[in-house]
Amino acid sequence: MKVWSEWEIARHQVAISGRALDAQGKSVPGARINLTVVPEQFKARLTGAASAARDWATRDERPDRTVARGDGLFFFLDLPSGKYTVEAMMEGKDVGGKRKKIWKADKAVSVIWEAEGNGKRAVVDLVLTVDREPG
Repeated sequence: MKVWSEWEIARHQVAISGRALDAQGKSVPGARINLTVVPEQFKARLTGAASAARDWATRDERPDRTVARGDGLFFFLDLPSGKYTVEAMMEGKDVGGKRKKIWKADKAVSVIWEAEGNGKRAVVDLVLTVDREPG
């Protein structure tokens, strides 16, 4: 039996990691990374977290959402096994700053956890291309 004075170590494991890149292979810092397709078990976890957070819809960092760092890297921790779709999106102006454009990429990946707790991390590079020009 644990007593209050004992510490419990929390270990987080990266389940999905990757980089947001442009067509030339350069990092895209600040790209929004979302998990758009997730397993039912994870949907239930998100529903619980959303009900506990008042600013849920506007958060940049959530279990299903993050922002690519300065080097384009991103990661998601402690996801349950299943199939996911990872999407990267970036809004901005074209070269010369004339027209607003939206760059986007997505990819399906699987997260697998073995009975012993070891996981096979999904690694994905998302190469953003022009998706559309908003009207």
